[in-house]
Amino acid sequence: MAPARAAGPEEEPTVEGVRDALRAAMPLFSGDRFAELAEILPSLLRDADAVA
Repeated sequence: MAPARAAGPEEEPTVEGVRDALRAAMPLFSGDRFAELAEILPSLLRDADAVA
């Protein structure tokens, strides 16, 4: 069985939005701020999957 999906975003994701979110997340990765990155990564991956 597949896991239940969380509620989707209020707005449809866009390529530009995913690109902007990825750019904003890069300093978290580069700065070893993995706890903060872990908070935004699930929604970033969900949005990227939706626009793919």
